[in-house]
Amino acid sequence: MKRLFLSVLCAVPAFCFGQAVLLYNDGATVKVQAGATLYVEGGIQNTATGTIDNDGVIEVKGNFINAGTWEPSQPNTLKFSGNVNSDVTPGSAQFQTVVIQKDATYNVNLLGNVTVNTNLDFNSTGASKLVCNNFDLKIGSSGTVTGYDADEYVVTGGTGMMQKSVTANGSFTFPVGDDLTDYSPITSTYTGSAYSSATLRVKANDVTHPNKPSDATDFISRYWDVDASGITGYSNSLVGTYLPADVTGTASLIKGASYNGSAWNYAGAAAGSNTVTGTVSATSSDFTGSNFFGKVNLIAFLQGAYNVGTGEMSTTLTGNATILAQMHNSPYADAPMYVATIPANVTDWVKVELRDPANPATVFGKTSAFIKKTGEIIDSTGSYPRIKNGNPTSVVAVVHRTHLSIRTPNAGTDVVNPSLINFSLDTLYAYRNPANNNNSAMKLMSNGKFCMWACNGNSNTTVRYNGPANDRDYLLGTILGGNTGGVISNTYSTGDYNMNGVVRYNGPANDRDFLLGTTLGGNTGAVLTQHF
Repeated sequence: MKRLFLSVLCAVPAFCFGQAVLLYNDGATVKVQAGATLYVEGGIQNTATGTIDNDGVIEVKGNFINAGTWEPSQPNTLKFSGNVNSDVTPGSAQFQTVVIQKDATYNVNLLGNVTVNTNLDFNSTGASKLVCNNFDLKIGSSGTVTGYDADEYVVTGGTGMMQKSVTANGSFTFPVGDDLTDYSPITSTYTGSAYSSATLRVKANDVTHPNKPSDATDFISRYWDVDASGITGYSNSLVGTYLPADVTGTASLIKGASYNGSAWNYAGAAAGSNTVTGTVSATSSDFTGSNFFGKVNLIAFLQGAYNVGTGEMSTTLTGNATILAQMHNSPYADAPMYVATIPANVTDWVKVELRDPANPATVFGKTSAFIKKTGEIIDSTGSYPRIKNGNPTSVVAVVHRTHLSIRTPNAGTDVVNPSLINFSLDTLYAYRNPANNNNSAMKLMSNGKFCMWACNGNSNTTVRYNGPANDRDYLLGTILGGNTGGVISNTYSTGDYNMNGVVRYNGPANDRDFLLGTTLGGNTGAVLTQHF
């Protein structure tokens, strides 16, 4: 068999020039010694019977086609330069260092899966890309990528992905974009308890996620496929960079969101300057940016409807067909909601808010929900209420139209994977304002349970019988028009302090007596103040 042994033995780098159009190796061995450079003005084609043993640098201007043997064991460099595009068909070759040093906007296009074990270097003064097309770019476990920026990166616009082999906890930036102009890198900080032939794979997509929540109003028209394999106890904190043109709505409301094929997750969700942050644990995830959606798991009681004997609240309002017909629209104008059917065993509507732990007066998001007679707070399907906008850790507040509001302490609580917050236990969950020594955050009932303070008819932050903005005057003047003998039956009203469906100032089971006697303990000068 004919063998061509091309060797450069210089102690300093040298250049060997191949044919003007093509270095065609059919059955020979091409050897490039360490410290030498073989420059090929055209392309390289290594046939099935050819061998290329590169211990130095091979620089090629045109295409690289390999069907034979490429000896990968020694440090070596394959460099793409010049003012034409280069197509790469690697065959079984694995490369050590690949340098892309093309002129202007000329690119390197993959026509097969390419593995780079040492370094992929975008060493260009132009705007060259490595274009995956429908093939994968694989970076070895000790491999790096250098020189990338907004003009030089890996394009994953086809079905091909960028892959990184990993052996231990670490971080890696995937410098990817979906086409030749949209650079959208994503940084992965991954952890696990064990690694076995582990890889991370990423692909950028310039499109709104097809399963975006229908009520998401703020989102980006971009998402990343992020797949992992071989990692036990996998978790991955992601920071994706998007383009300003990707934004629909308000950028500050767009936070990291991941989709595992069936459900959305908002763990670690945060927003930055043209970035979204989030944490995934599903080994196949789509990562994007949208409104944050939190969930709450709550129990609370309303004093106005609470029965100490049964330990439950009444369903008088929803049990009255005339009143029920008035209740299909939420009473909270700032959290509007309509339901055709109110769930069974519901006492009333409530409003749930997510607030800023750093400044609990700031409300991020809110929703209307239902409170059942057992104190559980649910949505119209019986599930945990879902609130748009907030943080993974948020202060949670419960608001009722005739009761003083309550909230969780300043540290906030997990609203991504919520644990039960049972406000009826009070000391564990309800915030107590240290400046308020007049009353506790909630009313302690004789059976040891805590309820939200009743009779806040005018929906301010106090319950009082006398003085400015008091609830007795609201009942008599605003609701009953000053008529002390007036009675409004079968009504859904903020003057119905005892929640029996009737508003009255005098007579049996009247709301004035409930205000003064039951809530204020007979003290006409008492003032109950909300703990916020």
